[in-house]
Amino acid sequence: MKGEHFYVNDSFLKMTGYDKPEEIYDTTSFDLIPETEFDKIEKAIEVTKEKGEWKGESKAINRSGEEINIKFSTNLIKDDIGQPICMMASFEDITERKERKRD
Repeated sequence: MKGEHFYVNDSFLKMTGYDKPEEIYDTTSFDLIPETEFDKIEKAIEVTKEKGEWKGESKAINRSGEEINIKFSTNLIKDDIGQPICMMASFEDITERKERKRD
C-alpha cells in the first residue's frame, strides 16, 4: 500500500479541483498532502494495516495548490482468503467548518 489511486469518484475530483479521474491515477496520496502531514498519513496506513480501519483529520492540497482541511477514514480491503489487497479511503472537505469555528 503506497497510496496509489485506483479509483476516485466525482466528489473527490470536485474537492481536489481535478477534471478527470485519469489526472489523479498518476498521483499518490503523498502528492496531494503537504509534507508536514506525511507522518500522519503514514500512521493512518500503519493503523489501517494493523486494525483494518482509521479515522482522523489532515490537510490536503487541491489542484491549485491551496491547502484544505479534510476529515477522512480508511478501511482495509481483503481478498477471499483474508489477504490485504488495497485500502479504501473516504474524504470530506471540512475547511469551511474549521474556518467558521475560528471566527
